[in-house]
Amino acid sequence: MSHTFNGKENLADDIEYLDFEEEAQDLGIVLSPEVDEIIDIGEIDAKNWKQFQDIFTDSLWIFGARSREGVHSGKYHGNFVPQIPYQAIRRFTKPGDVILDTFLGSGTTLIEARRLGRHGIGVELIDTVAADAEQIIETADNPHNSWQVVVHGDSTSEETINQIRSVLQGRGRNQIQLLIMHPPYHDIIKFSDDSRDLCNTQTVADFIENFTKVVHRTYDLLEQNHFLVVVIGDKYSDSEWIPLGFHTMNAIQAMGYTLKSIVVKNMEGNRAKRNLQNFWRQRAFRGNYYIFKHEYVFFFQKTGKVVERLKKVKEYVEALDDREELNLIEKNSFASGEALSRLISKYARISPSRILALKQGQIIKAIVVDFTDIKITEDVKDELRYLLSNKADSVVDVSILAEADKKVMLQEIPGVSQVYSPDDYSLELLAHTLYSIKKATRFGQRAGSKTR
Repeated sequence: MSHTFNGKENLADDIEYLDFEEEAQDLGIVLSPEVDEIIDIGEIDAKNWKQFQDIFTDSLWIFGARSREGVHSGKYHGNFVPQIPYQAIRRFTKPGDVILDTFLGSGTTLIEARRLGRHGIGVELIDTVAADAEQIIETADNPHNSWQVVVHGDSTSEETINQIRSVLQGRGRNQIQLLIMHPPYHDIIKFSDDSRDLCNTQTVADFIENFTKVVHRTYDLLEQNHFLVVVIGDKYSDSEWIPLGFHTMNAIQAMGYTLKSIVVKNMEGNRAKRNLQNFWRQRAFRGNYYIFKHEYVFFFQKTGKVVERLKKVKEYVEALDDREELNLIEKNSFASGEALSRLISKYARISPSRILALKQGQIIKAIVVDFTDIKITEDVKDELRYLLSNKADSVVDVSILAEADKKVMLQEIPGVSQVYSPDDYSLELLAHTLYSIKKATRFGQRAGSKTR
């Protein structure tokens, strides 16, 4: 099964693996470094790759028109081309994997999942659109007998995420293997009057905040080393180009995802500009701007680079406990991830995956927040102040992980106990602080904030 993308065949010649870096440099080709470890998440590998001639590896995708294979249609304004989920599904999943689309629309992703032998869950806020999507998906061929489920709900809400978990558990699954998001491009198209709809957010900042909620809510659902694919474009506002795509990219990176690729997709068949080339060309000259013909397809991998630092802290604390033979650290002594989402009610830069809590029973005694790789803006500092002012009285220490150049500005915020660098030595110092708190609270003493 394949889509026709640009009418050209892309057959692979036999390749001799020679040292051609100098030749590539002469041609202006940038070669990515060889990876240290190959992680097997899809069906394409070093031996069978020639069989997948329809799968792109370049960063510019030019589509002549929207695919209308099977039950696909362009009826629903704002839906995205099936070629994108087709590429992502074939590249980064295997038959039998589960795909989640948090902005389902007319069901494009689940139709492709069905055709390709993958299971799928789609979330759609607007009931009428969700019902139409269910009908369309059910009419699509299902040659591999896979299952697809449409969840009527709001992807920013915990209730909807719990529905997704129930769907997975009911089918013997715990996580998904591919996450696809094609949100509204803020207020460019009005899809509904529902205040929860991202097209109705008042400002770009509000849009990013609500979109980031979806990224945070779904973080734990995605299996480690697997991919989040986000399709989004930019917009104009008050005669100014708004880089909505890059605002979105920055928010996702702050969550802890690793950006693997940015693909530019040419919107050659854009309905709004079809047969109006001269009209738009004249407007571009008069307004001194360039016409939107592209969207971004961002590919992020859940590499766990944020989680890894906090995991090290836990391991160092456990090693201290083993050394002192006090048996203070139990299975529930730490909490992280979505379980701590209520510590932050306003999702922006401090995501649940960036927080580690030390507990005594069910009571939180200390909090570690990882600010590594985050640009410290006033909004970020306001969010930290919110956390500090609303933390439980039982919390006696709030420590921060951050690079050296951020230390002074973060240390000056009232309530921050100490700022530690993300290197191994500093993480061990932090572990000693946490373990001291654990010992003090275990023996009934009041632990004070530590400064190292």
